[in-house]
Amino acid sequence: MTDVTYTTKATVRRAAADAVPGKGDGPNLKIVTATKSLASPAQNSTHKFIRLDSTARLHALSRIYWGDFSSAASPTLSVGIASVNNNFGAAAPTALNSGLDASAASAAGSSLLAAPANSGKMLWELAGLSSDPGGQMDIYVTIAAAATNLTADITIDAVFSCD
Repeated sequence: MTDVTYTTKATVRRAAADAVPGKGDGPNLKIVTATKSLASPAQNSTHKFIRLDSTARLHALSRIYWGDFSSAASPTLSVGIASVNNNFGAAAPTALNSGLDASAASAAGSSLLAAPANSGKMLWELAGLSSDPGGQMDIYVTIAAAATNLTADITIDAVFSCD
């Protein structure tokens, strides 16, 4: 009988430290989900959903979902940013997205950010400011274009990181 020796080569693969959330220098992604049930919201009514630090960076994975707000006048949704304790001037009602058709339910959701280039920007940048005012900012939704006589839910999943 003859002895046979085998040699095996293996490659161990693992994510780089900066590719794993909470490890290394990479982003530490967080998710906040907020849902509100709106009963017959009036035209141009605003509804606060989430409060984040002004330096929070919103990412492209952020989504907004809504139920059926259909009415004869076709309401739309806008997603904006408002100051907290007057830490900056006027609110930016369409800073994140606008003109979302609320006349049919959005089961698949829509991006919270209208432009892909806005992914990773800080809230103060998305609000159109030239510098960080500090403090916190509110993400809110406006029922625009028309009132509706239906009750439906709106849910925002905000995926963000903080430097």
